[in-house]
Amino acid sequence: SSVPLVAHFDTHSAATGEKIGIVLAGGEILEESDIGKLQLVGTQLVVLSACRSNAGKTSSYDSMGLYRAFVKTGVPLVLGTVYK
Repeated sequence: SSVPLVAHFDTHSAATGEKIGIVLAGGEILEESDIGKLQLVGTQLVVLSACRSNAGKTSSYDSMGLYRAFVKTGVPLVLGTVYK
């Protein structure tokens, strides 16, 4: 299977307890811990068009965790948003 050069998530973010994620089709939530399991080697850019996908403090409880989770997979550029 081929890996996309750009992955664009145009959705909502969701926080449940101590976890944060992005809402996928069908209402499933892709949590921060699940992002590391994605096969993104070769993806050059991830765009997170979800509310507060790049806002917050620097702990794993906030939205910065989404940003860091994609960077940890090897994606060199991650663009997030801070709107509510």
